[in-house]
Amino acid sequence: MKRTLTILLRLLSLATKLGLTLYMGRYFTLEDMGLYGLVFGAVTILGGAFGLEIDYVVGRELVTASPLRRAVKIRDQSLFLFLNWLGFGLVTLIVCLFYNFELPLAILLFIFAIAALESAASMFHADMTAMGNPYLANLHFFIRAGSWVFPVVALGFLDPVFRNTHLVLVLWTGGLLAALCCGAFWWRKLPWRRLKRIKIQWRWLFRGLRQSFGIWCGTMGLALGVYADRFVIAKFLSVDEVAIVTFYASFALAMLTLVQNGMLSFSYPEMIRLFAHHAHKDFWQRVKITFVQVFLFAAAIALCLAVCVPVLGWFMGKDAFNSQLPTLFLMLFAMWLRSVAETFYFVLYAQNQDRPLWLGNLLFLIPALGCNLIFVPLFGFIGIGFSALAGSVFLLIWRLVFTWRTFKKPPRVTQDTKKEVKLSKRLSFSE
Repeated sequence: MKRTLTILLRLLSLATKLGLTLYMGRYFTLEDMGLYGLVFGAVTILGGAFGLEIDYVVGRELVTASPLRRAVKIRDQSLFLFLNWLGFGLVTLIVCLFYNFELPLAILLFIFAIAALESAASMFHADMTAMGNPYLANLHFFIRAGSWVFPVVALGFLDPVFRNTHLVLVLWTGGLLAALCCGAFWWRKLPWRRLKRIKIQWRWLFRGLRQSFGIWCGTMGLALGVYADRFVIAKFLSVDEVAIVTFYASFALAMLTLVQNGMLSFSYPEMIRLFAHHAHKDFWQRVKITFVQVFLFAAAIALCLAVCVPVLGWFMGKDAFNSQLPTLFLMLFAMWLRSVAETFYFVLYAQNQDRPLWLGNLLFLIPALGCNLIFVPLFGFIGIGFSALAGSVFLLIWRLVFTWRTFKKPPRVTQDTKKEVKLSKRLSFSE
């Protein structure tokens, strides 16, 4: 029952995000929607920078830890995140003083505040999932990512004066604060009072940072590669055209989310188990089945979106959304390739091949951002589509090459892989 509710919560979160895109496309100006797209991209990139992906290590250790050890690790992780905020805040302040971002100061403050709160909320989600509570983790995700959309739309229908980006940012911040309050309430039973006699585990923190640094580099490479195109468009074209790419990207990224949470999240724990038990023939059979399922499922979604998005663009009443359809089709084709590449991501993840994963994600930045900087000035808006295609082809080839190597010469099972088996037994659903 909880597994079904967990899936429904993720689908509801996705639906509310797409609903917000449709609402903004229908009632906001292109400039306002473009501004939201820039803020969303900046928050995603900056939010990934906070925490240095230490939850990648903490999550594994929380699975089997006692309640006291869990409280210690969460406390130390939270302290590091707070210090991270202060450091980034100081750097942000210095940069803002010496560089003109051509954005109002209020928007810059919202970007920093939302990114900081998003990083804390992501930490809670990862920790709660690792502790064997995927239902509460995804309920928390809905509160932070979807619940605040309803008052945004309701107020906009009540009075057109509320149809602006500033209200969206205010309620987005409110949703994050509400989610963090709920998280604090759910964690109230951990033995926090006993921590007074336990010192901060700095050595453990630094060890975790060393282990997660490569993963963080890969995460930043992916985030910059996916969202930096909005800033390239704003620089070389206009904020109005950022609104168009935001509209298209909302649906293209939704395809990837559906593939990850609707298909791969149920397949990769089985891959981990089969690899750990040296069932290599069954492992590759599971990979083959997953590949075919993802190939067909993602293709069906891409074809559906190729038909539906232009219809939705017409319904929005803005000709601009249908003025760049070749770019939309290129983005959907690129995301289909990216979805297929995700299959091989989890093949490598199941075999504990962390280095090829984070290195490939980091190098993804070169074709994705590099092609944006070249193709947009040369070809205009459609350069976004060419760049998305180049990045997806790179990821697919990179992961396919390393998957082929492990097929020819399987890596041995390590202690970390055995930990992943324990983790997979706890997780019925992953973010």
